[in-house]
Formats: sequence, C-alpha cells, structure tokens
Amino acid sequence: MTFINKDKVLHGVEKAVDGANCAAEHAEQFVKDNQIDQKIDSVKCKAENFMKETGIDQKINSAVDKTENFIKTNEIDKKAQKAVNTIGHGMKTAGERMKKAFSKQDSDSNSDSTHTF
Repeated sequence: MTFINKDKVLHGVEKAVDGANCAAEHAEQFVKDNQIDQKIDSVKCKAENFMKETGIDQKINSAVDKTENFIKTNEIDKKAQKAVNTIGHGMKTAGERMKKAFSKQDSDSNSDSTHTF
C-alpha cells in the first residue's frame, strides 16, 4: 500500500506558492517598468474624449432611453412576467397531473397483485 509522503507534498506546495509569488512580483515590476497603468489611463481618457467628440455617448443614452420607452409603451415587461407566470402554472399543473397518474398507477398495480409470504 502506498502512502502519501507529507514532507514531499508540503515541499511541493511551498515551491508552487514561491513560484506564484515570484511571478506576481515580476508582473508588478513589468507594469511599473513599462508604465502600463498610465498607458491604460491614457487610452481610457482618449476613448472617453472620442465618444464625447463624436456624440457616441449621447447616441448610446438615446438608444437606451428609446428601448426603455418601447418596453414601457408596449408593456413588454408585464407581458414577459405574465408569460413566465403562465409557464410556471403550466409546469405546476403538469406535475400535479403526473403525480396523480403515477399514484393511480401504483394503487392499481397494488390492488391487482396478491402478496403471499
């Protein structure tokens, strides 16, 4: 029978943790050395400015408003909830009918058979 060597397992886990910590330190240093965080902020700022200059931000807000109005006007949210409720009721009814059918089948099979011990 083979047993697990506790010392070897702990040593392996220790090495894995050391490796993960070392990788994290290298990644952090890479970000600092290459000023990646500053570059990300710069790209974000440029994207925000582009959206404002071209009016994309307003177009997005307008599209969201139109979608919300369409949903309210056509009562889609209420219709969707009603559909969910209908499906739920149908599932419940089907489950009850199946339960009755199985219980009837069980009672029929019990009355047909005679048990002799």
